[in-house]
Amino acid sequence: MHNLDRALLGASAAVAAALLAACSTSPAPATSPAPASTTPPKVSWLCAGTPRTVALQSAGVPAESRPVDMALSPENISVLLHPARIITFSRTDPKGVDMIVGGKDNPWSSIDRDPTDGSLWLASDESVSLLRIAATGERSVVAGPPVEGQGGFRQIRIASDAIYAVPTAASSAVWRLSREGKLLSQAFPRKMERETTDIFTPLGSFWLAHDFDGRVVAFDLGTGQASRALDDGTWTPLSDRFPARPRSAGRSLRGENMGTSGETWYFTDDIRGFFFLPGGPALLGSDAAGVHSRGSVLFQMHDGKVETATETCAGSPLILVVSDSRGFAAVSSEWMQTSTTGAKKFLSGQVMLGDFPP
Repeated sequence: MHNLDRALLGASAAVAAALLAACSTSPAPATSPAPASTTPPKVSWLCAGTPRTVALQSAGVPAESRPVDMALSPENISVLLHPARIITFSRTDPKGVDMIVGGKDNPWSSIDRDPTDGSLWLASDESVSLLRIAATGERSVVAGPPVEGQGGFRQIRIASDAIYAVPTAASSAVWRLSREGKLLSQAFPRKMERETTDIFTPLGSFWLAHDFDGRVVAFDLGTGQASRALDDGTWTPLSDRFPARPRSAGRSLRGENMGTSGETWYFTDDIRGFFFLPGGPALLGSDAAGVHSRGSVLFQMHDGKVETATETCAGSPLILVVSDSRGFAAVSSEWMQTSTTGAKKFLSGQVMLGDFPP
């Protein structure tokens, strides 16, 4: 099951929990504490400023296409979808849409835009080779370093000095590559465990994001530490550190404002992404289901403490968020169950473009 499927199934469970809690005559039972402030969120960090929206289906995206990743540049936003498709439009006037369609054998997993020449780079979770699409539209395959066994890259982020990639299975969590595909260095050694499928899988999860200076920052979900990449290939840890979240099969449900019209439930151990807000690094958490609204939970560090906010952008959960010093792009998407036949349908949702305060 894909991470997106698991997250969406979690959202359905959260909705059911919210409805049951709303009908109950007694307060909901206490749940496991979340790594967040106990103060209910009172502000929106993303969507309070009424962001510009682009409906994916109205932009020509086929129904049930699933957003996978986004690439943000000062002028444009590119959205990678599955099955293989890329749409690009302006951040300021998103009326015209450019579209690139890949073949059935293109298992693209991540996308980013090169800050040096504006080209798009695509990674696959099945190969360490990368696809480069120049600003002129010319495509070229950049062979990756020689590796043993199968696997590719779960995520890539590109800085002026190098390409940074998270391999699907390797003894190091982050690889630093040249634009010719040469392995320059590796960072963050990690333990490996052998599962019953006889496939080695990493313990913990790593995420990459651009900070507001355009540098790549790696976040280790298992330790809560974020580290910034320097031009010489070394890394420096950021001062703010999230609570450690070791990988676990368990899930904890948290409720806020029980017994009120603002009652909200969400899973606390579901992290979907890592990005930056003006105040520093932030995490995209699980779906939030309330009596009258649905959204997503965000976490950020402030003065050494974790703060939370529940975003209700477009009335649907967020599955992707990327940002830069100018603003952000977010995608909402979810499964919907029809009331007549009970069949489930995937809605590809909307892209929201917002600006941060100057």
